[in-house]
Amino acid sequence: MADVGKRAEPARPAYAINWEDRPDPKKFEFGAGVELIGILLDVERRTVKDAKTGQQKPAVRYTVRELTDAANLIYTMEPVFFYGTYVLDSKLRPGDIGHFVRIICKGEDKEAGRNGNPMKLFDVSVSKATAPGFANDGSEITDADLPPMGAYD
Repeated sequence: MADVGKRAEPARPAYAINWEDRPDPKKFEFGAGVELIGILLDVERRTVKDAKTGQQKPAVRYTVRELTDAANLIYTMEPVFFYGTYVLDSKLRPGDIGHFVRIICKGEDKEAGRNGNPMKLFDVSVSKATAPGFANDGSEITDADLPPMGAYD
């Protein structure tokens, strides 16, 4: 009769397992003249709390593996993230995952802002081809998964 309630010892793998910690990405803050260059790793829909109203609202979160030395393709060890704005959401797409991106904050336009918030202006460039070692068919997240235009009003 088998020992009921006694767990069998798990089999030991015939190879060593090397673990890698996966810390949460750090938030990247854009200000006038600040540039971010890297590989777009993820585009995901989130719900965030509006600082003024306290209500939940949709937002798009972008995760980038930052290049610290673009000429030599040297990356930071930890990815960074930022939330979309009207301008960023109109220029970055889920199909850009795996591509190099360059985002430069050009400043703010107080006349174009809404609800007392000035609109941040950005120059956004995306490489035509994916970065070496990345493949993306855009099937994980589609534009239909993202908040509709005007969701930030």
